[in-house]
Amino acid sequence: MLISPSESAALRALGTSTWHAEVWGVDVFWVARGETYGVQRKALADLVASVDDGRLAKERLQMRSLHHAFLVLETGEKGGGSPREMPNTQLASLGTFGRPWTGAQLRGLLYGVMADGVQVMLVRDEAETIARVLELETWSRKERHESARGRGQVPRDVFGKRDSRAYGMWLLSSLPGVGMEMAGRIWDEFGGVPVRMREGVGVKELMKVKGVGRVVAQRVLDVFGERE
Repeated sequence: MLISPSESAALRALGTSTWHAEVWGVDVFWVARGETYGVQRKALADLVASVDDGRLAKERLQMRSLHHAFLVLETGEKGGGSPREMPNTQLASLGTFGRPWTGAQLRGLLYGVMADGVQVMLVRDEAETIARVLELETWSRKERHESARGRGQVPRDVFGKRDSRAYGMWLLSSLPGVGMEMAGRIWDEFGGVPVRMREGVGVKELMKVKGVGRVVAQRVLDVFGERE
């Protein structure tokens, strides 16, 4: 992990201190599984200043060369819970050139950063920044990231039981283009799971189900090797 020499001793302790990280427009840079990662760390006041002096525009261009770029914004908040949005009065005191900032302006700036493909995370202070960097670095080196891709468990009814419809919906939701809601409509239309799209169930029949178009219907049939 490469850390900009301009960072604190605590952050530099995570890796090797070198200006090379700033070539990518970030303060922390590393490579994991053949892909580049970078974290730009800014306190709220520095973020506002970097807009006014043009640094952020330059860094945004540089970060586009990364596979994965992150902006960690330190809000300076105290106490428990998640970082809260800064009040307009506090933001106004950060503006330069006589230009006060508002919450809407800050959010607009962050929307623009995210539109560039840079992920934004809000933290309170440097300690949380270090924790997030370590989490990201560990995550980046995992061979697979499947937690957000699975279908989860078979759903239960209001009595905490799993009936045949629940199992059927869970099975149908594995088909391409079919979510849980659509899976329920397919089950209700055919009174069960139309295994191998049993005789008489083709594209036209599937399209009778609300939300199922021709493309989705054919993709479902393709799973069973039945093209129309």
